[in-house]
Amino acid sequence: MSLILDRYSLEYRSEIVSPLMGVIQRGESVCVVGIAGTGKSNLVHFLVQPEVKQHYLPDDVARRTHFVPLSCLPGTEPKDSVFEAMNQWVWEIARELNHDLEDKPPTGVAPLQVLRNVLRMACHGLNQRLVFVFDEFECLIQHQSPGFLDDLRTLRDDHRTSGNVVFVVFTHRLPQLVPGPEPLRESKFFGIIRDHIYPLPPYREPDSQGVLDVLLEREGGTPRIPPQVRKRLIVFSGGHPSLLINLFEMLKPAFTVAAFTPLGLLDTSRIRDACADIWLNLHVEEQEALRAIVRGQAMNSEMEGFLRRRGLLLGNPSRAFFSPLFHGYVERYQP
Repeated sequence: MSLILDRYSLEYRSEIVSPLMGVIQRGESVCVVGIAGTGKSNLVHFLVQPEVKQHYLPDDVARRTHFVPLSCLPGTEPKDSVFEAMNQWVWEIARELNHDLEDKPPTGVAPLQVLRNVLRMACHGLNQRLVFVFDEFECLIQHQSPGFLDDLRTLRDDHRTSGNVVFVVFTHRLPQLVPGPEPLRESKFFGIIRDHIYPLPPYREPDSQGVLDVLLEREGGTPRIPPQVRKRLIVFSGGHPSLLINLFEMLKPAFTVAAFTPLGLLDTSRIRDACADIWLNLHVEEQEALRAIVRGQAMNSEMEGFLRRRGLLLGNPSRAFFSPLFHGYVERYQP
């Protein structure tokens, strides 16, 4: 099986990549919400690979679709800096299609106006589709000045009919609940992602097995992990990439996982800190709901369904946490 970047199969995260590509093919924008450490940045890295669009999109759409990866950390830079970063990518793409362009975007013009001009040339004049993929988008929600989100909406509205400007944004929490100087819910930008907010759950077993394969390869291929131990690592982590990696690093090279219990593993700072990172990036309502489950209290079906879609609960009537480690963390450290 051929791998992308020596680690991803084309079926990596297909449960989320396939619907995302469907939204992008329709020229619509989307938000992906994933709990901390669940592999959002890995998914961004995967999405922007040429093989992925060629696999999921029809040939004619794939040829004219360009993914532009943008990191939003720390999010405190002036909004002109964000537009300049977008400009650099779009100008390079436009230059590949029109070699008569200058080497660099013009100076002395507001970056937003330059961006609107070059998008008009690339998306309208050349019928190309630009997909801006923002990792850690909530940093921009938290720190950018009022008007920034509406500027993004303007970029999209310039190409509303063709759908040739698309935004894919990644956040830890529901974007409309992220605090900032300009509440997202009240912005025009929210209108273009409101109906396309997708949860990013922990990994399915095939992707978890792939993580273990990559980690073993980095160790030189040894030691081998017996199948029953692999299974237990995945069950303990619940397929959560950060928990799985931390378990691997802590238990190598012997992998005597049978000697460990979830509560015993939580005595180690490495596992405890990984669980704390998940907890601290949840909404207060999610935290309270998880506490209620640990206490055996009732919960409304809407919240329970939401927690399942988020990947925090398993998809069965037992109300089991996705990971016994995380259940133990909430029970012990967040009573």
